[in-house]
This record gives sequence, C-alpha cells and structure tokens, in this order.
Amino acid sequence: TRINIFQNRFLVANTSQTLLMGDLDKSLISEIPWVSNGSEKFFFDNESVCMAYNVGELTIVEYGSNEILGSCRTEHMSPHLLSVRINEQPYRPSNYDGEPTPSFGGQEPDNKKVAYLLDIQTIRIVDLAH
Repeated sequence: TRINIFQNRFLVANTSQTLLMGDLDKSLISEIPWVSNGSEKFFFDNESVCMAYNVGELTIVEYGSNEILGSCRTEHMSPHLLSVRINEQPYRPSNYDGEPTPSFGGQEPDNKKVAYLLDIQTIRIVDLAH
C-alpha cells in the first residue's frame, strides 16, 4: 500500500487491487479496480477529475465516483493538450426582459466531455455522459 498527497489537496493511494483518488478539500474519494505497475503519472489540473496516464492510456475518474468516467489512448499526453469538462453550464442568453431563457425543465442534462489529440494533427472529442 502506498499513499501520496499532491499539492496538499489530492490523494492517490494504491492497494494491491485498487486505486484510490481523492480531493481532500471537497472530501470526495473514489476507488476503482487497478493493478499498478508504478509508472503511472497523475494529473490534477481539473478540479472535478483525476487523470491517470500509463503506457499510452489515459484514465479519467470523477472525484466521488467509484467508476471510471472514461479512458482514451493517446501518445500526446500533456495537460496543455487535453480538455476535460464536467457539468459546466452552457451559456443561456437572456430574453428581452432580462430573464434567462428557459432550459430543460430547470435541470441540465449531464455534460461530460473530453478533448484530446489522437495524433499531432487530429483532435477527438468524446461525450463521456453517454
């Protein structure tokens, strides 16, 4: 078992069969099945998810969920070449009286997307909510 704390906020711990990731400021912990080889790199640039990169595969886990949100294969892994969006509210223009235009019955559907490079010239956008 190995426990690491990054940036005084993010927890990453390995057991023999699982990986625990957490945001200590928000008190959100996730545990997923995982067999570690010790060469994983973890990225904490997005406050909603932890990203684990290992041998060309990126695994995305939303804090507080015990399931893998998504995974993708890319050889071009850099936080600057990757975008993850989790339930960001879309722009809603106001109508003429200043009230926001109506949305989906007051409740937005899950909006979870990742954009990453397939190769040096190709971007792929994946809807993780469906």
